[in-house]
Amino acid sequence: MKIQTVQRGLALGLLSLWMASIGVSRAQAESGSQRRPMVRISVYNDVGLKRATLLHAEASAVEIFRQAGIETEWKNCGGGELATSSGKPCGEAAYPTRLVLRIERRPRGLITEPLGVAYLSENGEGAYCDVFIEPMEELQRMDAVSLDAVLGHVAAHEIAHLLLGMHSHSVGGLMRASWSSRSMEDLKRGALGFNAKQSAAMVERLEFAQATTKDALVTMAGDPPLALSALPARCPNAH
Repeated sequence: MKIQTVQRGLALGLLSLWMASIGVSRAQAESGSQRRPMVRISVYNDVGLKRATLLHAEASAVEIFRQAGIETEWKNCGGGELATSSGKPCGEAAYPTRLVLRIERRPRGLITEPLGVAYLSENGEGAYCDVFIEPMEELQRMDAVSLDAVLGHVAAHEIAHLLLGMHSHSVGGLMRASWSSRSMEDLKRGALGFNAKQSAAMVERLEFAQATTKDALVTMAGDPPLALSALPARCPNAH
């Protein structure tokens, strides 16, 4: 009789632990989703990159932002689209949650030959950025890195400029202004990313935006707005 009581108590105890573990798992999942705000990015592939190159680059950028606590959803405009559940039209921009990335052959009207440029207003806000393939191809030749990996990291760098605002370069990591051979080695190892301060700042900005307003600065993307084009946050060629 005592044995049966112990067994019954053990069974009830295990059941309680199992139910508690389910509750913890659900709570962790819910808190995890709350900790990961979403950014949706419309991509214009103006240089006609192969679909595989584009998708691999986007997957690389997805992982970089995920490590920073941010989820990204990519929508390829004017070509085969990545699967998306947002239902938003391609090219719609809303700072800071819906951004536009344009892939071009080379910079136009810039004195330097940057890998990319983010267009920021005087108050440090913007929803448009460009990245340039020719300087990336030069990096690819010099440092034996894959073009899709470079493109993914450059895209993440420029998108981060939009989320971080003015003066967002750092001494090291993905947001450094000049990328050295050491940076390329970090890229190959998957170790070129955002630091903790940058990650926290981007998450905070996105969470604040999502909590206080649905959309700000909504337009349909074509060329960058003239008011923003005159104020690029330029990144040197070797960053």
